[in-house]
Amino acid sequence: MLSPLCEVLLNDLRAELRSQGHTATGTLMDSLRVEIMDELGGLKIVGSSVFYGRYVDSGREPGVKRVPLDALIEWIRVKRFDLQGRSERSVAFLIQRAIFERGIPTDGNEMKRMFVRRTLENRAEYIRAFIFEKLDEVIRFTLTESIKNTEMVMVK
Repeated sequence: MLSPLCEVLLNDLRAELRSQGHTATGTLMDSLRVEIMDELGGLKIVGSSVFYGRYVDSGREPGVKRVPLDALIEWIRVKRFDLQGRSERSVAFLIQRAIFERGIPTDGNEMKRMFVRRTLENRAEYIRAFIFEKLDEVIRFTLTESIKNTEMVMVK
C-alpha cells in the first residue's frame, strides 16, 4: 500500500544526490533503500544507505575522527584527480587533513548537505496527501466490511 510512496522518495533522494554532485562511484546512490516496517501496531517508512551516507547528508564536524585514507584513495581514483606529480596517498592525506580541520563540506557550501531533509521537505505535502488518501481507503474498506458483516448477522 505504501510501496509507491517509497519509490517516489527513493527516486527523489537519488535526484537530490545527483543535484548535489554526490555521484563519484554511485555506491551511495545504489545503496539507498526506502522500506516499510511494522512498528507497534503501525507502519513506518525507513531509509538506509551505506555507512558514509550520514556524512554526505549531515556533513562532518571539524576535529572528529579522521576519514580512512583507503576510502579517500579510492575516491581519488574514481574522480581521476590530476595529482600533479604527487602520490595518491599524499593527496589523500591532504584531503584527510582538510576534512579534519574544516569538516565536510570543506568548501562550506551547505547546499551539498541534507539530501534527506531536502527531499522530505520538498515532498512533505505529497507525503501527507498520500498517507491521508491511503488512510481514507483503509477506513472506507473497514467500514464497508463491517457493514457487510453486520448485514449478514442480521439476515441470519
